[in-house]
Amino acid sequence: MHLIEFVGNVGSGKSTQARFLAETLNTPTSPWRHISSGEILRQLADQTASTDDDEALKRGEMTPDEVVMPLMFAELQTTKDSDESLVLDGFPRTLLQYQEFKAAGWALVAVIELLVHPDESKRRQLGRGRPGDTEDNWQIRNQFYQTETQAMLASMVADGVTHIKVDGNLTPEETRGAVLRAWEESQR
Repeated sequence: MHLIEFVGNVGSGKSTQARFLAETLNTPTSPWRHISSGEILRQLADQTASTDDDEALKRGEMTPDEVVMPLMFAELQTTKDSDESLVLDGFPRTLLQYQEFKAAGWALVAVIELLVHPDESKRRQLGRGRPGDTEDNWQIRNQFYQTETQAMLASMVADGVTHIKVDGNLTPEETRGAVLRAWEESQR
């Protein structure tokens, strides 16, 4: 089993590119699957009675570690004994999540960071049309990425996880090509 994670600022294309890479790498003899923390949280919010956490998610706020971690660890556990490799999208996202991830016995082979200029990140988020896509929310998420996610990345690099940086300012198609080239190059 291999684990790859995609990280990037809001609107960087993490989900699109993570899904693409999982689909591209997936073969009958080497299965790969995409797991998105955002999709899991949105599905949960849609399926359950409304709670404060669900409402916060719908507004685009960051979901607390104590909510995200049990859900993601349960999802990861479903593949623990399989030969399926995973492309993770949005988890772990904080240093605490990464430390708990490692303590649970999980190890990343690579983290792919989609680098997007802050102006482009904001333009993309505000153009998505989701309820929480506001300028104030972008400011919160941008600050979170600059502090929390970058601290986690520094810890990953210190642990020897391969850090692959890809220009996410390109079109989705161009970014797909860049992601695939960067991944293949990292495997040589």
